[in-house]
Amino acid sequence: MKPIRSNELDFWNDFVDQKFRDKQDDINTELSQKAQEVSDKTQDAFVKKCGVEGDLKECEKLYQKYTHFKTTKKEKELELFKDYANALEIVLEKLQRLSKSRNWSCSFGSNDDMEPEDIRRKLRDCNYDEAYRVAEKKHAVYNNLKRIKESCKVSIHTGADIKDVVSTLSYEMQKAQIGLDIPNILLGLPRK
Repeated sequence: MKPIRSNELDFWNDFVDQKFRDKQDDINTELSQKAQEVSDKTQDAFVKKCGVEGDLKECEKLYQKYTHFKTTKKEKELELFKDYANALEIVLEKLQRLSKSRNWSCSFGSNDDMEPEDIRRKLRDCNYDEAYRVAEKKHAVYNNLKRIKESCKVSIHTGADIKDVVSTLSYEMQKAQIGLDIPNILLGLPRK
């Protein structure tokens, strides 16, 4: 008797394993096909047998309502956003024209991300700018400040006597509500 060698032993073990694996795969495929045929024929009966047919129909009906709502919600959302974007465009166009004509520092360019509160915030800034300009126009000292300063500069550079220059400066600066606190004794002016 000739004993089996180790390499022959490995070969025959692998050979047998492979053949049985192939046969098992064939059988699994055959079983799967038969199970699918039976399952297709008995699906409705199986659902009834499990006792969930009514519940499943209700679930399907509610799911259809849910998907319909999702679809119409998106459509409604797009419709509402389109309406908002159109109204926003009208407002921004009007404000952009006003911004140019009234020389506002704010710009109202087209921007779909802009919200009404953003517009109100910009309008508050523009309102403040206009109120500042009105206050500026009405403020007598502000409007005369440049002229008064020029008058003071001219007085200083006239080459006149110091007493006359300081007296003129004091008079002009009082117009601008600026006090000139130089003691009269230092200038040789009479005491009050």
